[in-house]
Amino acid sequence: MSQSMLASAAMFATAAEATMPNRDPRWLRASEAADLVGVDRSTLWRWLRAGRLPDVKMYRPGSETFYWKPDLEAFVRQRGGDVGDEKDRTTE
Repeated sequence: MSQSMLASAAMFATAAEATMPNRDPRWLRASEAADLVGVDRSTLWRWLRAGRLPDVKMYRPGSETFYWKPDLEAFVRQRGGDVGDEKDRTTE
């Protein structure tokens, strides 16, 4: 692998992001992520598609989606910890 390819790969993923979800408990399944945020899985998915979770990393090794727990925790803190109390809608 060339040096430029290695540099690009290093910029794309940090060591934590490159860890396989089944080996790192910081990667959450959709149901776990939704529970952490305090919404239904379908709400979490709609928010993601609507761009309301721009700083949350995802990993899709096939049909299953994993969410990076530290990013979700930061999202909850940024929202004042009341994300689960918010109405289920895709726009504000």
